[in-house]
Amino acid sequence: MARYAGCRRETTSLGRPCRRSRSSRRRERASNCAARAGINKLDAWAVPVNARMSVREVGTIRLFSTCRRAFYCIHDSEAAILHASADDIDRDISILGRVAVSKLDKTTKAEPVFPDKTRQTAVLVFISGTTGGPKGVMVSHQALLYTGANMAELRKVTSDDAFYNASPLSHAIGLGTVLMTAFWAGASVELVTRFTPQHFVEALRDERITAVTAVPTLFSRILEYADRERLSLRSRRPPFVATACAPLNLALKAQVEEAFGVGMGNSHGMTECNPIARSAGRVETNEVGELQPGVVVRLLGEDGNDVSAEEKGELWVRSPSLMLGYYRNEVAAQAALREGGWLATGDIARIGPDGQLFIIGRLRDLIICSGFNVYPAEVGSITSQYPGIAQAAVVGHEVSGNEEVVALVQPKRARLVYKGSGEIGGLVAGVGQRILGGVSKHLIWRFFVALRKEFEAPISGKTE
Repeated sequence: MARYAGCRRETTSLGRPCRRSRSSRRRERASNCAARAGINKLDAWAVPVNARMSVREVGTIRLFSTCRRAFYCIHDSEAAILHASADDIDRDISILGRVAVSKLDKTTKAEPVFPDKTRQTAVLVFISGTTGGPKGVMVSHQALLYTGANMAELRKVTSDDAFYNASPLSHAIGLGTVLMTAFWAGASVELVTRFTPQHFVEALRDERITAVTAVPTLFSRILEYADRERLSLRSRRPPFVATACAPLNLALKAQVEEAFGVGMGNSHGMTECNPIARSAGRVETNEVGELQPGVVVRLLGEDGNDVSAEEKGELWVRSPSLMLGYYRNEVAAQAALREGGWLATGDIARIGPDGQLFIIGRLRDLIICSGFNVYPAEVGSITSQYPGIAQAAVVGHEVSGNEEVVALVQPKRARLVYKGSGEIGGLVAGVGQRILGGVSKHLIWRFFVALRKEFEAPISGKTE
């Protein structure tokens, strides 16, 4: 089994079967998807890579995965051209656009081939991790099919639909939520080179799109742009609007729904298991949706025992879309995959009375402040609802014998919030009351950073 790496480009139209776009630019961009489909047809592994990564990062992934060849979609991607120039190129080919192909690595060792689609790896997706060293998620054909079929069925996607996607095809949203759903339903996808609110509004006004799933950060940028330019986001062809992969604060949700005139959906999953929960339509609060068919979960307390659904606990999952493991990283695989086919997600969650799943935060992000458990995602979500704040990110800061809570905020319209002001005192008291039951003195904020510019958050939605 050979492995092939590809630096993705950012705009394409596709379907099942793949159909040509009205735009020559998008037609050229279809080469990445066509190459990936051909690789899977050969029972080879595709290794999708975001061309916006550095040359060092791409080189590390290629070296670790021992790919037989690398494909660089250079027709309209300056980033892919840069990566190709750093490689030993064998030749150029045309796959709905110009593609540079590296020389064959004859030292690559073949991987086993399994006729069973539940055991055969389709794509090797590299994710950012905290354990140091590459983490390549082995995603099976079964997992990809489940992801696309589930979304198409749940949200009634048809061949008349057109997705707007700003996520890399190496990300859970771009690969599973959008691309595989479009393949399954015969829909089309518009992938953008680099997201800008202006481009999105143009696509919306031209009625080119019927659905958009993105991290909350992108919706914040769209709203700010529309407000600044005094533009309406209402359309005669209103899209299905949903978010994923990051906490959803209720203030942003209300603003999106008012601006677009539609309800906002939500979902939760990870490259290792996607989806876990999705909503068919609008969510009432900040729940991520209902558990999907075949998905079984457990919530475990700090003592390793199951807790009741209403309590907070670490989320363990079994699913048809469960990864096969981490490539050449048994230590990480053993830490995540537990006996009985469970995946320890590292998410802190609870289940609502009607079966909705709520994600509270990440286990490794827990801040212990004066003996109290503080979850950054929860604090950040509530902080973002404070008047004058567009969005917030919360981290822990170690001090002697304790951890303090640090918030980085992006004010609306460059309206700065200064350390020591009366507004900060009100903000601390308000958040403290919500998080710690009124004992706000335990929620000590050492400093508060106001940012003039928007967060440069990665596509995962996590501010790092």
